[in-house]
Amino acid sequence: MKERNQQLDHRLVELIYDSALDPSHWPTLLEKIVDALSSQAVEDQIIDLQSAVLGTNGCGSFSSDCFDASSNKSNVFLVDLISHLERSAQINFKLEQTDTERELKENLFERIPLPALLFKASGELLQYNHQAKMFIEQTNLMTLSENGFRLSNAFLQRQFERNLTLLGAPVAQQKTVTMRLSESYTSQPTSMNFSRLEGEQSQQNSVMVLIANICINEDIDLVDVCKRYKLTQAETQLAKSLLASKSLNQISEDRHVTINTVRTQLKSIFKKTGCHRQSDLVRTLIANTKLQHVSDYKKRETLGRYQLESYNQTIFLRDGRTLSYSDVGCDGDDVVILIPPSTGSRYQVHPNVLPLKKHQLRLITIDRPGYGLSSPHPNRTLSSFAVDVEALLDKLNVNNASVLGYCGGGPYALAIASYLGERVNHLSLVSSVTPYEPINLFHGIKSSNKLLAQIAIRSPEVLTPLLKLIASSVVKDYEKYFDQIYPHLCESDAVALSEPAVTDNFIHAFREALRQGTASFAQDLVLLSRPWNINMQSIQCPITLWHGVLDQHVPISLARKFIQQLPNATLREEPNLGHFLVYFRWNDVLESAQKHTVTTI
Repeated sequence: MKERNQQLDHRLVELIYDSALDPSHWPTLLEKIVDALSSQAVEDQIIDLQSAVLGTNGCGSFSSDCFDASSNKSNVFLVDLISHLERSAQINFKLEQTDTERELKENLFERIPLPALLFKASGELLQYNHQAKMFIEQTNLMTLSENGFRLSNAFLQRQFERNLTLLGAPVAQQKTVTMRLSESYTSQPTSMNFSRLEGEQSQQNSVMVLIANICINEDIDLVDVCKRYKLTQAETQLAKSLLASKSLNQISEDRHVTINTVRTQLKSIFKKTGCHRQSDLVRTLIANTKLQHVSDYKKRETLGRYQLESYNQTIFLRDGRTLSYSDVGCDGDDVVILIPPSTGSRYQVHPNVLPLKKHQLRLITIDRPGYGLSSPHPNRTLSSFAVDVEALLDKLNVNNASVLGYCGGGPYALAIASYLGERVNHLSLVSSVTPYEPINLFHGIKSSNKLLAQIAIRSPEVLTPLLKLIASSVVKDYEKYFDQIYPHLCESDAVALSEPAVTDNFIHAFREALRQGTASFAQDLVLLSRPWNINMQSIQCPITLWHGVLDQHVPISLARKFIQQLPNATLREEPNLGHFLVYFRWNDVLESAQKHTVTTI
């Protein structure tokens, strides 16, 4: 075997560090790394390319036997590549910490339920929240322009400036000051509360100003904006519901119409306004609406009502490891075990909880080792996870359960069904990966995205630092990530990702999956890209494969091929759906699982 000491191309090194400053470069970086590995590693490391592609008995994507294990030890190229990626990830992490602190302050400021402004002692306006902007636009007491903030009354403006100077001084004696803008006997009594915020040593304090007014509230008037975009009455009602933070499922229930009717109306609004996501639409509506003054605050509904206790359950396994899971739905013996995708965790939930109640099902979603609160397992296999699941069922006194594997959770669900035998009533594989093509953890931004699997096979050591950059990009600017993948989605997948309840939960579950870092995430990619070593013939329960004909993540042709290897299996092809079919067929999937439940006494 020839010696390989070639150094990294300087352009690749530059791109690695550019990705630390701007993680959106990761698709290009991924492509360049694969190109470099192809020229540096493939000829030297892959001994048997046919075995690498076919795996064993047609059941595996790749075989580890086709690699020269000793080649990496002297591979200066790989050592340098990993070193640069690790440094880049560290730089990105430090930048993220700074950004997170800043974003936290901004988010907390935005959550203040009153108009709030932040000033320097000099009078320079540093920040203001949405409530302040809306209030100032509807009052003649003050103005906000490119020149800054100013009170309309000159006397009050001088008093305002004195208060800022008083509280902003480094050795200020007072912490708070109150100032009336209009008296209590007027129609809209208004006052300002000044509070000193301590600065760093040798720096001036900043001053937060809260505006109190009995009529302040956000009740949106959509008359003008609806006329501008020519929205119908039904579309106007939908827009108001979206501004009230209601999900499409909630709107469907409130208005007593089908979810398809709501989606059709939303699609029409998108076309008229030029938006393609709900978040864009909400921003457009808010930017073009007026604030009405009403006498009381509306109660706000929020997406993602997580019951902390139910979603943060843990048990100790025999070897001392922790296994975390969520346990939601109905009490009883009809149990469904959900294995989430590789980008998911126990927080993975469908926005519509009604089918769980309808079918009286208990849903238990389990974290893989190294995900969420589950302890890592350095030698994790699909079968070892099945042993962990058996321990959980024993601990919970669950004798029988149906198992549901979604996307990258499919292989784990198969292993559980194979290992637990008659304890599994029914196995559902929803948009599951297959053993014929390397697992791809992310939807394609472009074709280079699928090369993650090639890196997992050729040089798995590179994967962890690379995934740090990729995961950072997705989590930090997930709206940009979704914008990038929209052109590559079928219509139904685009509709699913236009609902905040779906995208918010994706990010929430993904963040929790990465709680302990990306090592186990990378381990999952490597594990699923190698032979699964599952005895399919030992599966005793009925199997249902749910797969969208328009799935661009795992092509339907692979599902059709895969079902030939599975005993007692039925393929449910969904003609007009893609990879996210679970968001359209959730009730049907649960109903299918419930039909096979076995209640024991």
